Amino acid sequence: MAKYQGVELSKNEMNALKSIGIDIPLRNKLYFSKDSKGIIIENGHIVQLGVKNGENANLESKELCHLTYLNFLDLSDNNLERLPEWIQELKTLKDLRLNNNILTQIPEWIGNLKELEVLSLIGNRITSLPQSLANLKRLKTLRLDNNHIKTFPLVLNELRENGLEYIYLDENPLSSLKGISREHLAFFINLLLSSETEDNDSGYPRQQNYLMFPFSIEGRKLMNDAVCEPNTSTKYDRLFDFYNNNEKL
Repeated sequence: MAKYQGVELSKNEMNALKSIGIDIPLRNKLYFSKDSKGIIIENGHIVQLGVKNGENANLESKELCHLTYLNFLDLSDNNLERLPEWIQELKTLKDLRLNNNILTQIPEWIGNLKELEVLSLIGNRITSLPQSLANLKRLKTLRLDNNHIKTFPLVLNELRENGLEYIYLDENPLSSLKGISREHLAFFINLLLSSETEDNDSGYPRQQNYLMFPFSIEGRKLMNDAVCEPNTSTKYDRLFDFYNNNEKL
């Protein structure tokens, strides 16, 4: 065990930190260095880690798979082209933030992170979502703002079935809602038109300007007609038929 100022860490965890350029006396609280590396240590283990603008950090290092007590990981702003594979070993991870990278896809193994509650992928180049996301039964918040998604990701239907509460798709070139679930249509449509800004436990605002794309006149009219009605109304039936019989909104 390595010991710094009363904090003991395993050799594996110390080597993991060194692999991304952290070789400093640690404190049993949040630490931020000049190059935006941050850690929180609890009960002798690293439970939170943030590395931003890590130009000199080896984020592909296999040593990082030893950070098995992590529940929060932020690798935003690192020009990542793909998710480092060691992340799939973090079985206790609850909050994963990968904002402002250059990711184009999410690997199927993301579905192995069974404890994940928040997944944030703002500002990447993602075009679609893997079906394995449906395995994330605890996921409550999914942020996909400012990506390259053009069609409604069908896996969102299953995520909603599992209890997903917050979905963000602002600033995507979304042009079709074909495949949207009839059962959860009211949920998705209310998010489309929502403008709430209250805070919530995820640390993100509630839905605001959920989708930013032009609706056809017919689609907008059907949506506005249905939104104040019960989900069982014939107006939602007509809206559902419209979405599933038109490639464009």
